[in-house]
Amino acid sequence: MTDYNGWTNWETWHTALLIDNDERMQSHAYALGKRCAAIRRGEVKGKVYNPKIAADAFRHAFSKAWTQTKRFARESWPNESLAPVNWLEIAESEMDNADSEAAYEVSKHDR
Repeated sequence: MTDYNGWTNWETWHTALLIDNDERMQSHAYALGKRCAAIRRGEVKGKVYNPKIAADAFRHAFSKAWTQTKRFARESWPNESLAPVNWLEIAESEMDNADSEAAYEVSKHDR
């Protein structure tokens, strides 16, 4: 179920937006998404995909973006409560981007 611009909630959307709009964070998110996607596809020996571990990895790596989201929300709407960020949704979005990029690269070589 989506609620805000295709994301679970405003907090998830805004945090993902901050990650995507910062070159360093976006580069890190892409690399982490690529690694998680490879694990999800079963391509990493000795690793089994676990959605909770993927979500936790993104939560840990991008806590700065969540801090910025909280600061912005509290300054803009001081009396509103915040919903939790859906880190798995952010992780899966990055993994899907990595899968799409990999499929595109394969299709380029098949031409």
